[in-house]
Amino acid sequence: MIELSPQKIAAAIKAKSHRPNTNVLQGCHLAEQSCNISEEFAVRAVVDSRAVGVGDLFFGLPGARVHGGSFAGEVLARGAWGVVVTPEHFESACAASDSAEIFAVEDPVAALGALANRWRHALGAHVIGVTGSTGKTSTKDILAALLGHSMPVVATPANRNTEIGLPLTVLSATRSRRARELEMAMRGAGQIVGRTQIAGPDVGGNINVGPVHLEQLGSIEGVAAAKAELIAALGPHATAILPAGESLLGPHLRDDITTVTFGDGGDVRLVEEDAAVGLKIATPKGQTVIRPSFSGCQLDAPPRKP
Repeated sequence: MIELSPQKIAAAIKAKSHRPNTNVLQGCHLAEQSCNISEEFAVRAVVDSRAVGVGDLFFGLPGARVHGGSFAGEVLARGAWGVVVTPEHFESACAASDSAEIFAVEDPVAALGALANRWRHALGAHVIGVTGSTGKTSTKDILAALLGHSMPVVATPANRNTEIGLPLTVLSATRSRRARELEMAMRGAGQIVGRTQIAGPDVGGNINVGPVHLEQLGSIEGVAAAKAELIAALGPHATAILPAGESLLGPHLRDDITTVTFGDGGDVRLVEEDAAVGLKIATPKGQTVIRPSFSGCQLDAPPRKP
């Protein structure tokens, strides 16, 4: 449940909103109007028209062959709570329902991210952002399992880590979830900073820097700069988790946030692997022991860069 009123949603996505009421209004226009706004909330945010159910808020995103806004009438007929569409689809959406919230925005993808950011701050939960050239999904899953022992957690499902998947994950969180663990992917420069601005993480983890997306970024230094957008976009007093000794991230470190390193020589490091006891881990607050609930694993430290 996205517990935001229609007025708050309209403000968050910078839209003109209107809920037609045939007893009050005789038209539907982009101009701002006074109307009776329901205090009911949307059940969830959805971008696939085929998956929309009763109470959902549908975002009509542009597609390669067809614009999602063209399905607004269809989803409203199935009981959608409301739709977010571009201005050219606004009138037809209003005509399709006199009892739903209709929002008109110039950029539905940006509106999705803006609403996710508004909901993130409304919830006030702890947020961890994870990126890296490889290992993002595995790291996210391990962290979610560890945190799940002490608090309710919502984590990015599978690798739903794009400009669409990440805000949908944020909007799926409920007030009962005290932590959110969000994976952030990118295909080029400027994308991680956008994900970070949506998620607003308290902790940002950059797992590693490797030669991926070189066709877009040009060099390993370009990859490091793109991944370091997570560091740059963290708020004051946030914490960055970084691989120890990674010189490529050195130019992007900040003095106004806490930096914790991991791996050989790092603040957090493996001290001992004992089949009977578990994994002894050194941390800035002392040693701890992790006992995996599985056996037969082989833990090899990644090779250090020359």
